[in-house]
Amino acid sequence: MVLLLFNNYYYLINYSKIQYIADYTNIHKTLVFAQT
Repeated sequence: MVLLLFNNYYYLINYSKIQYIADYTNIHKTLVFAQT
């Protein structure tokens, strides 16, 4: 049970990191596109 909770927690952290990176990349692309 504790292991399952830990795995879910770890998954959530990784998912939010990936989501953050994706959002950051999209914002960066939009800014670059807006500048040109």
